Parts: sequence; structure tokens; C-alpha cells
Amino acid sequence: MAEEQRRQLDSIAVETTKTFAYGECAHNDGANIKYRFFTPQTEDGKQYPLVIFLHGGGECGDDNELHVAGNIGAYAYALPENQAKHPCYVLAPQCPKGLAFTAPEFERSFMKLFRGFTAQNAVDKSRVYITGLSLGGMGTWHYISKYPKLFAAAIPICGAGNPYTIKNAKHVPVWACHAADDPVVPIDDTIAPSDFRLSGMVGTRRMVEALRACGGSVRFTEYPAGYIAETYGIPKEYAGHFAWEPAYRDAEMMDWLFAQNRKLHDEYELIKPGVWFFNDYSDASYYMVEGRDKALVIDTGMGAGKIMPLIRRITDKPVELAVTHIHGDHMLHADEFDTVYIPEGDRELLPTFIKAMMPDLKLPEENIRWIKDGHTFDLGGVYVEAISLPGHTPGSMVYADHKHKCLFTGDAIGSGIIVLMSIVGALKLSEYKANLDIFCEKAKEFEDYTWLGGHRYQERGGAFGNYYEALEAQPMGFNPLHRQLALDMSELCQKLLSGELEGTEIPPFNGKDAGEPTLTATYRSAGIVYLKSQVK
Repeated sequence: MAEEQRRQLDSIAVETTKTFAYGECAHNDGANIKYRFFTPQTEDGKQYPLVIFLHGGGECGDDNELHVAGNIGAYAYALPENQAKHPCYVLAPQCPKGLAFTAPEFERSFMKLFRGFTAQNAVDKSRVYITGLSLGGMGTWHYISKYPKLFAAAIPICGAGNPYTIKNAKHVPVWACHAADDPVVPIDDTIAPSDFRLSGMVGTRRMVEALRACGGSVRFTEYPAGYIAETYGIPKEYAGHFAWEPAYRDAEMMDWLFAQNRKLHDEYELIKPGVWFFNDYSDASYYMVEGRDKALVIDTGMGAGKIMPLIRRITDKPVELAVTHIHGDHMLHADEFDTVYIPEGDRELLPTFIKAMMPDLKLPEENIRWIKDGHTFDLGGVYVEAISLPGHTPGSMVYADHKHKCLFTGDAIGSGIIVLMSIVGALKLSEYKANLDIFCEKAKEFEDYTWLGGHRYQERGGAFGNYYEALEAQPMGFNPLHRQLALDMSELCQKLLSGELEGTEIPPFNGKDAGEPTLTATYRSAGIVYLKSQVK
């Protein structure tokens, strides 16, 4: 690269980094970290992606300048030509000397900063990206391993990471970069333990292999030996470590980054042979049971992308859909199926919820099969039984897969946090309790079944199971679904009906005023949100 061209780029970098504002964040049990941030030109009502940039080890400190001054990783996304194409926020924290981005005290402060920044700005939480170089590349691998549901994509450059924990990030799209002749961070070897910040990590080649081994989505650019020295005029003895020079100038990589959106990519995993679990961006869960002759999908989630292409990656058998109830987060994609089974008890409410939650859903009447308690699906050697449990909706259904010993409960008893009863069509608590008692008696057969709810991550506690908000909320702890939860729910209803317990008033669910108090109460493992008029 010509010297004149380099001077021009340096001048552009200086002017661009001047547009970064200053900030500072402290945590009672963490580090005091300073940061710089860039704000795009925004329009009211719109949200914008956020790029988090983690600098290299040479820029650690507390001057709040060194980590962005002329650092291409910081200013690349803020350049006018890139903002014109991909307007976004940029957040660049500075790691204090003597620490690493992976240090617990830094992490606590960084997560506080992250939560505050995304709450106070028009950040699209489905398009949060993280990237870093060298020490920051290590931080990038760390954060997607520990908080995979926060990030839509990651670009770790000339870093290293833990090949055992990266499996947690198998659903995070990654584009990793490293030079073959990197003299500072080896591209494939285990990092020597001489530096406490790097001990036990492996280079990018090994991290990419580890991610691929668990089914991760990863692209890898390896710059050949000598390429960076020859292209950018950097002295050969350390040029191999400067993988960020070509990486942050790669237009294809930048376009790829901003094309990633968590709303378009549902997570999935095998629960047991023949049973699959899926989860979308909104933490709505759905499942698939496969028999010899066909497969049954239970619910659909409400992700932005179509779900059938994902299902077709798993099975080529004929596929039908059974929904646990008629809310949008459970049947938004029903029009992707030729045959849709819906509980008879929800027939009258279906038009209401299509209008309110699924206005674009085109579901021909001839595709619908209305089912009642006791209906059995024969998938070929696998039988799935429909079990009625009205309450959350008048027709709420539970499905029992007796071959694989799985029980799919939808929202009928909640999903680890609460059962939501303060919604149109929900039954009175006395009716719900009577139905719970009938169900609990039958559920004696299912003590050794795997109980799978409609929002599986809610079992981990937090604010209505929302992973993003739960980072700040005090979680109630792991609360997996089981028969005892249904028994506790029945007893909770009884205590509310008898007046032994009184609920606490809370804001209306989703901000919709029902014209009367919205209340919540808990008893043992059960929780409920309800309206005062339902206590009868």
C-alpha cells in the first residue's frame, strides 16, 4: 500500500474517530471501564444494528483514546460510505491494563454497559454484532460462547478461544479471520500459559474446527504467509498479526455481517432420537415427532423466517401440524402446512387471534382438522395422544408421545415462569382448576415423561423467560416442567379462590389495559397472571 494512500486513510480514521462520544461505566463488583460510541443518523420509530468492537492488547488502559484512535476495527463501521449503506451504532469499550475482556470483573461491567446502552438507544436487539482483534478476538469468542442468544453474528480476528465452550455458540453465524504466519497468536496451536489472560486457548483454526464439529455456521478466511506484509507494507516480522487490515476492509464480509438477523434463524436440537426441539428469536418453542411414515410438528413459533426449509433439512417424510392452542406464537406459520390440527375448543376464538396476532396468515378452512380430547395421531409406530387442558384458552391441548415418552404442554401450565390467564378467552380460575385436577389424575401415567413447554427457555427463570431481559432480572431459578408443577398450579388456584392468597397488582400484560386490575401470584413451583374478575 502506497505511503500517500496510508496517510489519507490515517487522516480519514482520525476524523471519523472524532465523531465517537465518550462514556464510562462502573459496577459495584466489577471494573471501571471507559468506552467510546458512535451514533448513526436516526429516524423516529426506527431501530438500528449495534456493532461491538473489542480492541487488541496493545490498546488496554484508561485514556479512552488509544483503542479507537486510528483503529480500523473501531472506525470501519462508522465511515460515511459504510454508514450510508449500513447505518449502525458502534460501541467500543476499553479494557483496563492487567485485565482481559474475559476477566470476570470486566465482564460484569461490560454486561451492565451493554444492557444500558441497548436500553437507552434505538438498538435492534435482533441485530447485535460483536467483533474484535487479537485480545479482542479472544473476547469475541468468549462472549458468543457465554451469551450466544445476544448476538446475531460475530467476526473474531487473529484471536483464540476455548474449543469446549464454543459449542454453546453453534447457532451464532461466525466469520473468523487469521493469518497463517501470525507470530503473536498462533493460528492453530494452544496458547502458552505464560500470559494468564490467554492460558488454555487455541488458535482460530482449532476454534473453527470445534465450531464445525458441533454443527455451527462458520466461515473462515486464512490469509497466506506473507500476504499482509506484501499488501500493506507492514514489516514482515510482525505483519502476520495484522489480519484486521484486510478483514475490516472486506466489503463482502461487511455485507454478510449486516445481513445476519436472529429473527431469521431458529435454533434446533435433537431431544432424543425421533424428537426435535426448535426455538425462535421470541423464545417461542415448537417440536417435531418423527414416525416411520410421517412426522408431526407441534406448534410453529413466530420467527420472521419460514420454518419448513428447516424442517426439511431434518426429515423428508410427509409432515402435518398440530397446535396446542390458537395464539400467534404457536401457529403463525400454519399456512406452510397442508394439514393443520386445531383444538375444537378454540374454534370460536380463532378469527379473533388471526386478526390480532396473525393478520397475514392465510389458512384455508379445508386445511384445518378440528380435534377433541383423545384424538390419536398414528405416525407409523409412533402414537401421539391429544389431551385436553382448557384454561389458557378454551381449547388448550397437551400432546403425549408415548413411544418417546414426551409430553408437549404448550402454555397450558405455563413454561417455568407463569401461566398467562389475563388474556382474551382465558377461563375462570375455578374452571381452570377443575380441568387441572382431571389432567393431573391422568398425568400419573406421565411421571417419567419428558415435559416440554411452549417457551422452553422460561424454565431457566427471568422476566417471562425473555433471555435478553433476564440478564438484568433476578431469575427465579431453574423450574423444569413436571406433574408437580400442575399440582401446584391447581393448589394455587384453590388458594386464590378461597382468599387464602391474594395476588399482587402488576402492569397490564403487553401494556393492554383490560379495564380491571391485572394480578400475579405464586405458590411453590407455580405462577399465574390473571384478572381480578377471574377469581370466581
